[in-house]
Amino acid sequence: MPQSLESKALSRIAFGSCHSRNAFDNGNDAAIGSPPISIWDVIRREVNPQAFLWTGDAVYPPRKVKGDAPLHVLIDEYRNMLFNSSIGYSSFRKGIVVSGTWDDHDYGGNDRGKELPSREKRRDAFLDFLGVSPNDDRRNRLGVYSSIDLGEEGRKVKVIFLDTRFHRDTHCIPSVGANPSIPLGALVACTTRLLTAGLSLPSFMPKWSGCTNDIEMLGDEQWEWLENEVELSDASVNIIVSSVQVLTSNPVVESWGHFPDEKRRLIKLISKLPGLVLLSGDVHHAEVLTAKPKRSLFDNDLGSIIENASL
Repeated sequence: MPQSLESKALSRIAFGSCHSRNAFDNGNDAAIGSPPISIWDVIRREVNPQAFLWTGDAVYPPRKVKGDAPLHVLIDEYRNMLFNSSIGYSSFRKGIVVSGTWDDHDYGGNDRGKELPSREKRRDAFLDFLGVSPNDDRRNRLGVYSSIDLGEEGRKVKVIFLDTRFHRDTHCIPSVGANPSIPLGALVACTTRLLTAGLSLPSFMPKWSGCTNDIEMLGDEQWEWLENEVELSDASVNIIVSSVQVLTSNPVVESWGHFPDEKRRLIKLISKLPGLVLLSGDVHHAEVLTAKPKRSLFDNDLGSIIENASL
C-alpha cells in the first residue's frame, strides 16, 4: 500500500464510515442465488480511488458483545477486515493510500469518550489496522489525530483527521448507550441529548455539574497540534475529518453541537482555510450541509464551509 501521493496528480478520493460485518450476516445474496458483491467492489468499480479516508467506525463488535468491546474483540475485527478475503477490503486497499480516524465503535464503546479504559492500547490496535509504522509519531500521541498531504504542488490537498473520542468529556447527561443493563440504551441516549438541547441545560447548570458549554472535545494537546497544522497549511484544498458532525442542528445525534465552546473555537480556527471541506461519519445516512460563518469586526471575508456525512 503506498504511503503517500505527494508530487502525484490527485483526482479521486473516496471516504466512508460505519462498516459492520453484522450487516452481511443475513445471507440475502445467497437467498436470491446471486454471488456476493461487497461495497469495496462497488467503490473500486465506480470510483477507483487513489486514496480512501476512514471517517470513523471501520469495524463494529459482533452483536453478541454487549457494552464496551474488549480489546481482543476489536483486534479480531481488524484482522478480519485485513485478511478475510470474502469481505473485500483486503484486495481493495492494495495500491491506494488508506488513512483515517476512529469513532465510538472502533474506539470500543457506543458514545464513549475519555472515560473508556485502555485508550492507549486501543489506539495502537487501530494504528496497526491502518498499517502505521511502529516509529511513527502517532504512536506517541494521546489519540489517533493525524494529517496527510496528497497531490502535486499547486494542487495539494491536505487532510486533517481529528480524534473526537480520546479526550472528549461526557455528555451533559452522560450517555447510557454503552450500558448493557439498560434496554434500548442507544435510544435512551438520543432522548437525553434531545432533552439537553431542548432545555438548554448547559446555559444554566453550575460549573460543578459537568454540564456546561465549555465541556471539551479535543483536549489541549490536540488543539495545539491542530492550530499548528492550520497555520502551516499551504494546500489548495483542506479537508477536515471529524467522526461526528460539526454543522448539523440535529440534537439527537452526537455532534460538536453538544460542545458549544469547542464548536465555536473549531469553526473560527478553520474557516479561513482555502478550499475547506468537512467530512464526517457516524449518522448512517448521506448528507451535505453548508454554513457561512458569521462575520465580526475582526474577520476578513470568510468562505462557506461544506460538510459531507458518509454512510
